[in-house]
Amino acid sequence: MSTTDFQEATAQRILHLFKDEGRRRLLLADEVGLGKTFVARRVIELVKEWHKVMHDNFFKVVYICSNANIAEQNIEKLGVSNKMNISESRLSMQHLYVTLANNDIAKKCDKDEMPETIIPLTPMTSFRMTNSQGTANERALMFCLLKRLPALSDIVKELSMFMQLGVKSWDKFVSLYEDKIASAGKDYIDSMIAKIEQNLTEEDYTTLRVISTVKEEPPYKDKAVLINRLRRMFALISVDMLDPDLVIMDEFQRFSDLLRDGENGESDQAMLVHKFFDKKRDNTKVLLLSATPYKPYSTLEEINEDGTDEHYNDFLQVMDFLFVNPLLANDFQDKWQNYSAALKCTDVKEITPLLDAKDSAEQSLYSVMCRTERFNSGIIKDYSEQRVKVLAEDILSFAEGQKLLDNMAAAGCKAYNMPMEYVKSSPYLLSFMDRYELKKKIVEGLKSVDFSSMLSDALLLNKNKINNYKTIAPNNGKLALLHNIVFGERHEKKTHLLL
Repeated sequence: MSTTDFQEATAQRILHLFKDEGRRRLLLADEVGLGKTFVARRVIELVKEWHKVMHDNFFKVVYICSNANIAEQNIEKLGVSNKMNISESRLSMQHLYVTLANNDIAKKCDKDEMPETIIPLTPMTSFRMTNSQGTANERALMFCLLKRLPALSDIVKELSMFMQLGVKSWDKFVSLYEDKIASAGKDYIDSMIAKIEQNLTEEDYTTLRVISTVKEEPPYKDKAVLINRLRRMFALISVDMLDPDLVIMDEFQRFSDLLRDGENGESDQAMLVHKFFDKKRDNTKVLLLSATPYKPYSTLEEINEDGTDEHYNDFLQVMDFLFVNPLLANDFQDKWQNYSAALKCTDVKEITPLLDAKDSAEQSLYSVMCRTERFNSGIIKDYSEQRVKVLAEDILSFAEGQKLLDNMAAAGCKAYNMPMEYVKSSPYLLSFMDRYELKKKIVEGLKSVDFSSMLSDALLLNKNKINNYKTIAPNNGKLALLHNIVFGERHEKKTHLLL
């Protein structure tokens, strides 16, 4: 599948930043509908060719998205010939599947080809080690490896019952993974035994603790804790073996906590993510995909009582992740703050400093980010562009809304300001806005204090007029203009409605 010219240019830009500029983490933030998945497909092709020249022996792509359904839909579009089944994507099992894939693909490839595979992961099932005891597949694979440890050879039967958790077809699961482990080869088995024994010296899950917990009579007080620790142990082993060449995080804002946990945190998830995104992994390149990686600004109502701006902090978190190096991240923050300060300056006599600050911040962003937007030309008829007249009703809507909020504050409710963007975008504000936080606060306030006398026609649609098919005034400059374009000021345009 061929890419368009702008998609090809974006992919080449990403390759340049990876290859020539030495960047390891990039953000592709193209507007919705411009084909970020197809750009990612082309990036995979380009990075693979680059690695082939470097004589890489196995090209591994990890695709992270929010859920399995999206993974199933998109992974086909990414064009990697060998893909791992999403049902096998538990991070605690990747040590086996990466080995099997490596062995199998290497046999099928010609000498001139480089083996490749793509591994889908989801944050909920791959990184988050809750107190869940995992799937039967996970436990069966862990059992088949743990029973090979000399220190556990005397409790194989008890270990099997411990890991079974009442699964009726347990023997089938065990038999399945015995075959898979045998296919992986002796080198894999010996390597895994050594890694498990090394990890079982740690305080959280020593060999002695495994033995003592397994030997306990039901209900096995520490069963969930131990199994969860073992899952984490195998996941950490997998991360070491995975060592992907390219990680693609699709719509990452849906699980942006992974970025934060990659830098700090002490939870099991944080440990896994930190290891996965280890800054010492020079070989691993990360491409974030999102049309909305962060919100551009916060309203006064969205700023916390302590003055912190969560949207701005989210933006800085993304930038810290992309720059990797703290010195580069701090340098960007300085440039961004200089630009912000220049924008807020009220006594501007010379615009050059502002433009210089803008260019400096822009270049820093451009070094870790690609962004393409549609041009209006040919899509929107801008030849008839005109200013929207501000109506008296626009002003009245704002005044009545603010008056209601002021009276609610005087009655003991939290003080709010009526956002100008709400007023500009819609008439009859309280008849809409249902999912907005401000509307929810107003509804809560009306439950405790009767402000019904202040709910004027400027804020609410008149139900009686609607039921009796009376004319409803636009009460908004934008809606009035749209009405005139479609119907005419005096309804002189003959417009046919398709029902």
